[in-house]
Amino acid sequence: MYTNKSKPQPLIFWGLWFAILQGMIVLQFILVGGLPSGENAPNPPMLFYIVAILSITLSFINRFILMPKARSKQRLFVHMVIGVALIDLAHVFQLFLIGNDYPQMQFDILCLVAVAIISYTPLYAKKTFPQIEQ
Repeated sequence: MYTNKSKPQPLIFWGLWFAILQGMIVLQFILVGGLPSGENAPNPPMLFYIVAILSITLSFINRFILMPKARSKQRLFVHMVIGVALIDLAHVFQLFLIGNDYPQMQFDILCLVAVAIISYTPLYAKKTFPQIEQ
């Protein structure tokens, strides 16, 4: 049986979410230099765009289909970590692999990443689960 000390507390959920969010902001504005702007060059790299969109889609499936079915805080935390990692993957693709020649694609993915990370705001961290006796 788990004790209360072994369960992830809401502060851990919020701390992880906030750290990932701040990391994304630092990468976008400090390292890269702000929001992408301008016109795309011809022949954009669709493979990277599709992989970024796919990772965000998987993250949304995780958030809105799998997370509500979680039966414990530990599983909820694992789902959060997986979902935020998928969002971060899309953000890294947007920053480094798509390239500065395709700023409109970068901005599209950045907007989707912002919506996705907001969807993981840990308001669900206070959810209570019934005690399972073992």
